[in-house]
This record gives sequence, C-alpha cells and structure tokens, in this order.
Amino acid sequence: ALVLGMGLYFIFISIFGNLKIAMVLGILGALAGGYGGGIFLGGSDY
Repeated sequence: ALVLGMGLYFIFISIFGNLKIAMVLGILGALAGGYGGGIFLGGSDY
C-alpha cells in the first residue's frame, strides 16, 4: 500500500504539477490503499 501511495503521489505530481495538491491526494491514496489492502489481505499490510 505504501508503494502504491508513493506511485500515486508521483503520478499526481506529473499530472497536476502542484506539489501541495499531489501531497494531499497522495496521502489520501496511501491511506485508502492501506485500509483497502488491510481489509482484503487480513491486515497483513499494516
């Protein structure tokens, strides 16, 4: 989930070109990925 979040972070930077927006969306993406992965993988990703 952390790797996915970092990937989304760099993708958002390249798309929007705005570090602040990319940081917020990247954090939200990482949190969503972490919770989703935890649910589907039985919490092994925490």
